Amino acid sequence: MAHLQKYITSINEKKSLARKKQQTELSVSNLKEKNAHLRRLLVGIRAEVNGYKASAQYEGKLAQANEKKVKAEAQLKKDESMLKSAVAQLEKINKQLCKCDVLVNSSDVAEHQKENAKLLIELDEYQSIIATKQETLGSLVAVNNTQGMREQRKEILADIATGKDRKKELDSLDGKIQEQQKQDLAKNSKMEKQASDERQTISGLNAKVAGVQARINENKYIGNELIKHFILSLADEEKQNYQQMAKLIEESMCRLIGMDRLVKGLGFGDTAILPSSLTGWRLVIPSLAGQTEGVKNENHIVNFGSSDFVETEKTIDRVKDDLSELGITL
Repeated sequence: MAHLQKYITSINEKKSLARKKQQTELSVSNLKEKNAHLRRLLVGIRAEVNGYKASAQYEGKLAQANEKKVKAEAQLKKDESMLKSAVAQLEKINKQLCKCDVLVNSSDVAEHQKENAKLLIELDEYQSIIATKQETLGSLVAVNNTQGMREQRKEILADIATGKDRKKELDSLDGKIQEQQKQDLAKNSKMEKQASDERQTISGLNAKVAGVQARINENKYIGNELIKHFILSLADEEKQNYQQMAKLIEESMCRLIGMDRLVKGLGFGDTAILPSSLTGWRLVIPSLAGQTEGVKNENHIVNFGSSDFVETEKTIDRVKDDLSELGITL
């Protein structure tokens, strides 16, 4: 897990920068709006000043208007400085974000998932032990083996009360009760110590469960981030593949259009290389169109008009260059 810390650090840094960017963008937007409002306000104040300058009778109002203008201009200067600083901060954050690319390897994702699986096994083991300990704790009940003798003692006492001579039996029974109480006390003391140990063990295991559960929760967040950035890395690779394939399709289409125009320009009007329609040439990707040959599904056809795709002369020149390399001149 230690070597994954670099990903965690980068991911957290990127999230932190994204939050800062959002806050800074909001600040920039608010400052722009505030500055625009101040500029509009200054236009009115300056017009007011110019109006009062036209007549000496407005000298008092002119002074007030000038004071308002000075304050507004000072506030605008301050806000423009704040805006400049916020824009610079935003540019800095964007540069930092560009350097925060998180490239995750598939082996790291797999290793992280294995680590998480181990934690789940560890959690299950702790919970299983806790269940066993709780069952044991439930079975630890204090003993009282004098109950039967106490009932017998009641009977003897009742007989003595009615005049029967059972004093010796009572003394003997009291001795047995006292001895049994000692034995029960020893057993209960031992049982209470065991129960206390079981309770402390369960408490300790619960603390371990909490620790493992916290790591599992953290791992879930990290795992999701690792998978997300791994898929994003794959997507970047696939984008490059797509761009390369798109370039090949573009070049192939240009040649096909060039050939189509070239044969028609040579007077072979009855020869059509590309399937055409009123809107232009039709580009079909068979697997996307659900077909293996011909044009059957109009929903998967891309039409290119002559002005939308490439210049006529360039497509023809490209074909002529290809033919020239083969020693053929047109």
